[in-house]
Amino acid sequence: MIIRDQLILPTETQAVCYLQPHKGKRHAMYTAFRVLMAAGCEAIMSTDSDTRFDPNAMIEMEKALHWFPNIGAAAGDVRIWNSKDNLLSYMSSLRYWMAFNIERAAQSFNRCVTCVSGPMGVYRTHVLREILEEWISQSFLGMECTYGDDRHLTNQTLLKGHKVVYTHLAFCETETPTSFLRWFKQQTRWSKSFYRELFWNARSIHKHSPWMAAELFYQGIYPFVLLFSIFQILFSKTPLVLVVWLISLAAIACIKTVYSTIVALSPRFIGFPIYSLYYMFGLVPAKLWAIISLWDVGWGTSARSAAEMKKENVFFSQLKEALPIIFWLLLILAGIIFNIAMFLLDPNRPSGSDFFGLNDASSMDPTSIIFYPSYQY
Repeated sequence: MIIRDQLILPTETQAVCYLQPHKGKRHAMYTAFRVLMAAGCEAIMSTDSDTRFDPNAMIEMEKALHWFPNIGAAAGDVRIWNSKDNLLSYMSSLRYWMAFNIERAAQSFNRCVTCVSGPMGVYRTHVLREILEEWISQSFLGMECTYGDDRHLTNQTLLKGHKVVYTHLAFCETETPTSFLRWFKQQTRWSKSFYRELFWNARSIHKHSPWMAAELFYQGIYPFVLLFSIFQILFSKTPLVLVVWLISLAAIACIKTVYSTIVALSPRFIGFPIYSLYYMFGLVPAKLWAIISLWDVGWGTSARSAAEMKKENVFFSQLKEALPIIFWLLLILAGIIFNIAMFLLDPNRPSGSDFFGLNDASSMDPTSIIFYPSYQY
């Protein structure tokens, strides 16, 4: 699909449709790659079915391949076309902007973008010839891989020593989930792909900038550092710690908001701190569930057709899919209740200035990720 009304195609352009038995997206891409490689194309662009291209996107993507020597693939800026549907889609659009124009931009500076997203990417044909068979035959835990085709294609490119870049001058628009459960399933699938692909990332780290290793380490470990902090704080018997921790999270979100507002010259990021709630109650359990269910190589995505949507609306089916979220929320609720109850029932609990640690300069807990006054010692 094209965002604007008109697009001038090159002369002698021909549309070709190939039919094959349904085997999933990866096999459809494989067939298309093979056909275009046989046609003698220098580079091949890939996209998703729900994506709209800017007319200049193809030109800008082709230019990106010539920025530096040995560039094997390039990614473009992915935006959300249904960002005004509800709060979740709006928050997702802000998160997308940061993911591409901050995170991938930093990776691109070091020519080591770790994921050329499915909605818009371009690969040199000679690189595809090197990696296509390994990509289509990927397996994990003895089972054929279905999801994560874009990340694995990028990893295979990096593994061969080729560089991968990002350009903000090429953009497209795609759909994002508007229901929390569908969004959770999407994030779980993406997280499973990320953690599975770490096994391939580890084999190519030495061929690229140290920035790649630093980013992968941070992205992989941060949610679990956060998870540890959550339980450490919820069961600390000191409500003040929880308050300080929440304020710290809000402060970090505000820093991101200010930076994005300045760079994008847009006030739409003012509400971004709200995304912290989606991260806490949706993304953290999604990452945890992704680790637990890595053995499941099914697509696990959300439905788009009317028939699939009708099937997904079955109550028990949705309840089963929501169990990780329900369990996570119950854990948080239990921690909050325990924290407050133990504090109120403690006859030696601090009061007044002692509560805020003004009269206790010695009690810093060295076992905690966040240092705070501890009244247990």
